[in-house]
Amino acid sequence: MRYCRLIRLARIAFMIQNPHGTLLPVDACGSGGCDPWTWTTRGVLASSHLTRARVLHPAFPEFMDKANQVLYEEDDRLPQTLSYFILNRLRWRIITGELKPGQALREMEIEADYGSSRGPVRESLRMLLQSGLVETQPRRGFRVREYTPADVRNIYELRATLEGMVVAALEGRDLTPLCDTLRGRLKIMESYYKQKDTDKYFRENSRFHQCIIDFTENKPISQVLFYVNEISLPVRYRLLYEGFLSSRRSLDYHEEITACLEAGDIPGAKAATEAHILENLERATALYESPPGASVR
Repeated sequence: MRYCRLIRLARIAFMIQNPHGTLLPVDACGSGGCDPWTWTTRGVLASSHLTRARVLHPAFPEFMDKANQVLYEEDDRLPQTLSYFILNRLRWRIITGELKPGQALREMEIEADYGSSRGPVRESLRMLLQSGLVETQPRRGFRVREYTPADVRNIYELRATLEGMVVAALEGRDLTPLCDTLRGRLKIMESYYKQKDTDKYFRENSRFHQCIIDFTENKPISQVLFYVNEISLPVRYRLLYEGFLSSRRSLDYHEEITACLEAGDIPGAKAATEAHILENLERATALYESPPGASVR
């Protein structure tokens, strides 16, 4: 029953990922048939609904692993490939809003910015497309993902459900190693909160939640949640940047989650996790009903 529910949630995530249901040809983004948005469709009970099966970009699983390991690292050393170097730079610029929703990502400009040839630039854009931070439409090219208030609400509700499932999956486990790790993360978050360092607090906040996800060793949930978390990052960063660190509410929730896990209170930890995410729902939604830069009270 739980995995049937997970499959339904995954389908919702994929619909968020491509809300217009655009079907792209296999070679839409280049030769070799490795476009990340290749879809197949089949009818379901003669209805108009479609079941969509993605064909992943070959490098995307590796990107997902790297992103989970070095999410938001401030490291200017050249990674394994130029594609990853460009991808990580573009990704952070999208998350922080330097590259704004709807902004065109022109290959020639990116090539000039990073001194790259076209191949690595296209590779990085394909993986950003796969992650959901970038969208594409025929004859319009790549653009930074745009959000509507309804998108934000769907993302937050789905994320709360999935994060709650992650915590529930900890039932019966020895949580001592996890709790020790979370306590260490909390100390770092506390220090960044006191410094009012938004970027570093944002990174540690994400690492805190990723530690719990990784500890479950539940790959199906992890893979779906990776996508949902990824598309939520620009929204969460904007929320944090526009005054979220003015109170200790975020830290207090993380303290409560950790304390519940230390006490073996899985239902309490699950409830605190869901409440922590959903508490920000209305403020996050309001951000996308207002023009960028407008304050939300």
